[in-house]
Amino acid sequence: MKNGLLGIGLSSLSYDQDYLIINLTEQIKHDIVRIITEVFQRGEIHVLIGTKSLLGEGWDAPKMNTLILASFVSSFVLSNQMRGRVIRTDKDTPHKTGNIWHLVCFDSKDKTGGQDLNSMKRRFKTFVGISNKETPTIENNFERLNIKTIENQEEIQEINQTFFTLAKDRQNLIVRWEKALEQGSILVEEIQVPSVNMVAMKEVKMDYIRKMSGNMMKVMVSTVLLFWQNLLMGVFKNLQAINSIRRFSLFVSLFGLAGSIVYGRKLYISSKQYWRYKDIGKQLGTLAEVVLQGLIHERVIRTSLEDLKIVSSSNNSEGAFCYLKGGSQYENTQFIQTLQELVSQIDNPRYLLKQKRKYFFLKNEQYFSVPEIFAKNKKSAKFFNTIWNKNIGESELVFTRTIDGRKILLKLRFEALLKRNGRIEHLHKWTR
Repeated sequence: MKNGLLGIGLSSLSYDQDYLIINLTEQIKHDIVRIITEVFQRGEIHVLIGTKSLLGEGWDAPKMNTLILASFVSSFVLSNQMRGRVIRTDKDTPHKTGNIWHLVCFDSKDKTGGQDLNSMKRRFKTFVGISNKETPTIENNFERLNIKTIENQEEIQEINQTFFTLAKDRQNLIVRWEKALEQGSILVEEIQVPSVNMVAMKEVKMDYIRKMSGNMMKVMVSTVLLFWQNLLMGVFKNLQAINSIRRFSLFVSLFGLAGSIVYGRKLYISSKQYWRYKDIGKQLGTLAEVVLQGLIHERVIRTSLEDLKIVSSSNNSEGAFCYLKGGSQYENTQFIQTLQELVSQIDNPRYLLKQKRKYFFLKNEQYFSVPEIFAKNKKSAKFFNTIWNKNIGESELVFTRTIDGRKILLKLRFEALLKRNGRIEHLHKWTR
């Protein structure tokens, strides 16, 4: 097929007759793009350089299988429109794959890598893709690239070479996508909490370990007292004062029976609570249960509790993960945001929960923020406090808008500045 352009206007350059000015109308510009695109689709052009306007909405070239983004654009809409040029399917190539490159100027003098890298990280929050982890998953965020902390120029070269190798192996890209899709077909919003942010819950775990150890000791003492009668009767079976010894041993045995029942129950409760806090995944899951019950009470989540499920997990390198399964998109988002408030460092909450820790002569206090949605009035805060006491342990509600409350809040905020806190992330993952 032959294509021509009509209506092109020419005029001489007023100060240099050896040059002409080419005047193009909007229609001619449109025809030029159409012709170049058709030549590109036929494979006669391998590389095209275009502006973000060209790569935006409207340009259709499904044969394109590689996109190099040298733009500083970080907005969700425009980034997705530009990526859309490559991820479109091609009817002539059913197993088409696409590579998208993000160019970054790395600033080695900046601890965060510089403004360009931070812009790219923001861009990666807005869309999902295949991860480079050992078990591939479909998720958002920069961390899915599985890039370690960059400290020198040599590491940049190694990272580039790794991605060059991955890009060339397009067949493996298909396999990784297939494996990731086997993980599930439902997109969920998930929270990722670093291990350093769960220190307070580790203290709760240690508190139950101490209680469990103490109750275990008391049960052992009670067991000895319970069988005291048989022991004592065996030792003094030949003594004349058998009646008084029998009465004494019976009293001791009854005392031991009562101790076994009381402390046996406490041992069971503390052991059960310890199991709930065995790892940070379970700890985060327990906090999530408190949040879920509170949101249901506040009518923020209206889906039936039987249809909802809290899914939590953890690993040593990335921390704890948690999401709500079964709710609407709005409910899942509210759940994640409220849970994040609870596990974030204390800023300026209206209410705090104070838990007292005691081990022999050692005493300390721990504080947790009451999320804003439960702190709107005292009634809601008290209900959240009740749920907390039932699931986590006894605590006291503290109002921070008093002089004493402000003193506590200022102390906690100062301590938060001294602590090393990780960044809590919102992830979007495909799951079952």
